[in-house]
Amino acid sequence: MATLGFLAAETSTVRLHFGVAILPYRSPFLLAQGVATLDHLSGGRVTLGVGVGYLRPEFDALGVDYNERHELTDEALVAMKLAWSGRTVFLETSHWRACGNSILPRPPSKPHPPIWMGGNTRRAMERAVTSCDGWYPLEQPPARALYTRTAPISGVPGLRRRLGELRILIDQHGRERSLDVCFLRKTGWLTLRPTEMLEEIALLEDIGVTWIGTGFESRSMADFIEKVYTFAEVVRPSSTLISAPPI
Repeated sequence: MATLGFLAAETSTVRLHFGVAILPYRSPFLLAQGVATLDHLSGGRVTLGVGVGYLRPEFDALGVDYNERHELTDEALVAMKLAWSGRTVFLETSHWRACGNSILPRPPSKPHPPIWMGGNTRRAMERAVTSCDGWYPLEQPPARALYTRTAPISGVPGLRRRLGELRILIDQHGRERSLDVCFLRKTGWLTLRPTEMLEEIALLEDIGVTWIGTGFESRSMADFIEKVYTFAEVVRPSSTLISAPPI
């Protein structure tokens, strides 16, 4: 929240993206208030990526029951949307009670800042379809997926299979609104030649991806910035997935 607030003040067009806020760690009303403030100050530029969480030691350190993480996530999604509505909230769960609470000012994003559900599991996908504005899958090899307690996705072929399952869920639940898909590939883009990179990004767009996320392994801040510019110089002129104007 602090970092995005700093970036909101230093920029005017870039999206401010949480990747991701673990909902069970926080009071949904405090998170909703912070996000509303950030969205208000940035002129409606917030995208809220959310997750269920998987690290038991963090749950223990925060005094949160790990086994209730899915219930807490579902409750938080309901509570935040009500809080952002501008109406007085009357709602009670086994974890909290809102007796006429309200949050003002409302975030300028309508009806609220976009929410992207992170995670590769079918449960995360279904939650994205029924309760969110986007799905936020990440490339995970099988060994890593066991540790993070999610489903593996290995490259574009793995994502293509999962997107087929996502379309089935969309049909089953009768969702009519569009659903963003942001594929997070933490590293690896710069190991490809520029033509290969563009071909892969074009393929992602063809199979239904609307945004891409990435990271860069770097030895220093200067090395990191150089890699960001290298990546941007290749992909921005050629892909509608990289659509934000210059800062």
